[in-house]
Amino acid sequence: NAHTEPVTAVLPITGLADGRHTIYVRGKDVSGAWGNEGQLPIILDTQAPVIKGVSVEYSNGHSAAKNGDNVLVTAMIEDAGAGLNPASVVLGSNNLDSTIHIMKDDGTNGDKVSSDNVFSFLVTISAGGNGTKNFTIGASDIVPNTSSNVTGNVILDNAAPVFTSLSVLDADNIYRNGETIILKTVYDAKGYFVRCDFSAID
Repeated sequence: NAHTEPVTAVLPITGLADGRHTIYVRGKDVSGAWGNEGQLPIILDTQAPVIKGVSVEYSNGHSAAKNGDNVLVTAMIEDAGAGLNPASVVLGSNNLDSTIHIMKDDGTNGDKVSSDNVFSFLVTISAGGNGTKNFTIGASDIVPNTSSNVTGNVILDNAAPVFTSLSVLDADNIYRNGETIILKTVYDAKGYFVRCDFSAID
C-alpha cells in the first residue's frame, strides 16, 4: 500500500491483430479505492520484414563479372510494423568476396537514392571461380522479427577465351586497295567481344 509500487503483468496477445493498441491500467488500494486510469500505447508486430526485388547490376553493361569487377546488389526491403533495423540488412557474399556486408540505404556504397527502402551494396569480386554463384540477403525489424534469407546469384567468368581457329571467307587470299577482308574466328564459347588489329595492312 505504498505510494509507488512496482507491478508486473503478462498480457496474452493470441488472436490480437498486429498494429497499434492501448493498454489501460489502474490500481486499487487496500481500502478498496480505485486510482486514476493510466494508458500505455503499444505496437504489436509479429511479422518479419519483406525482402523483394533483388537485382544485380554488372559493370560496363556486362552479363558476367571477373575478379576485380564491381557488382551492384540491390533489394527492396519493407516492414509494416515497428520498423526495420537498418543495421540488420546483411548481404552474405562469401561466394563473391569471402565476406558479409551491411547493405545501405543512405546514398553510399552504390545506393542511388537515400531512404527509399532500396538497400544496396557494391561488391568487388575477389573469390575467383566460374559459373553461377549465390548470395543471400537477410533483415530484421527492431522487435526483432527476422526474415528468411532471400537468395540471388551472380555469374562469374574468370576464364580467358580459348582461340580455336581463324579463316578467311573469300575465294582467294589476294586483295587490292578498297577490297573488304572477311575473317572468321572460332572460340570455345559464345558471347565474346573480338578485337582485330589491321594496323599492319591498312
